[in-house]
Amino acid sequence: MIMLPMLLAIAALQEVPVPREVHVFHDWAVACDNGRHCQALALDAEAPTEDYNGVLVIERGPEAEAPLQLRLYRVDGTPARLAVYGEALPARLIAAEGDFRIELQDRGVFIDRTLYADEIELQDAGGAVIGRISVKGLRWAMLYMDEAQGRLHTRSALIRTGRRPASDVPAAPPVPEVRIAPATSEAALAIPASRLAALRRDTGCTIEEMGGPDEVVIAALGGGRTLVLLACGSGAYNVSMVPFVATREGRSIRIEPAPFDVPLDENEEAEGRRYLINATWDSASRTIEDFYKGRGLGDCGNRSRYAWDGERFRLVNREEMPECRGSSVYLTTWRAAVRP
Repeated sequence: MIMLPMLLAIAALQEVPVPREVHVFHDWAVACDNGRHCQALALDAEAPTEDYNGVLVIERGPEAEAPLQLRLYRVDGTPARLAVYGEALPARLIAAEGDFRIELQDRGVFIDRTLYADEIELQDAGGAVIGRISVKGLRWAMLYMDEAQGRLHTRSALIRTGRRPASDVPAAPPVPEVRIAPATSEAALAIPASRLAALRRDTGCTIEEMGGPDEVVIAALGGGRTLVLLACGSGAYNVSMVPFVATREGRSIRIEPAPFDVPLDENEEAEGRRYLINATWDSASRTIEDFYKGRGLGDCGNRSRYAWDGERFRLVNREEMPECRGSSVYLTTWRAAVRP
């Protein structure tokens, strides 16, 4: 018989977000999130030429008959068609919000012709090549998507198709549901400069120890709680911030580490504090967003969004790109359904 404490421990463990991994196959990166929604994208080629141009993103939902969706980002010029070895692929480019949506006219032919090529050419209306996208690794990225979604050897598979019906594709697991705390009309606690200075000393975040900037974000969370984001060191393009929650305790103010559903990583555990990078608070959505840049260009790193549910901050979205190879798009590795 399973005792109540063990059941509670299991329930708590199940609530801990576990973002999925990003896998890289030569010039393609791919990830399938906790709801089995998959994305793959073309990186700058390992041996690039000046002709490589654009980020091709392939996306597919977990549903049995989910369509394959393609979009082209970061394009210089106006491509009119996609081609391999000079011959047009069965696809139509549709301008959409500064980028291009790709409408496949024959998915099977598009995949077969693309996988046996070295690259996809971007041609303008006159047929001139204005860019190229490497397809090295695309086969393995698609195969990974098929396997992650349980499509192998079914009619809905992209690579290893079979006779099994699409109805054999397993249903996707439900994503967690996060209910956001309602907006508050409370004012944030007025925290004296002396109290913030003491907080810096207590947490090892003094300017003398960590450097600047000497910044702090203070915002009302509601229920008598106030969010404090304390800058604690910076690099060339990243500012580290430590999150706290302040409450009034008699005539004094109590400040404690902000609770999150994501555990500290090894470095944070060693230093005894959580870091959010380039963090911002959005009072309208009741969320903290952070964005770690792997380099100044911002083509690698990770982005996270945490929603305040009234008791703790919960991870509702994580996007990652481990390869610094020109991608303007990050891959989703975790998501939750946000509810008011």
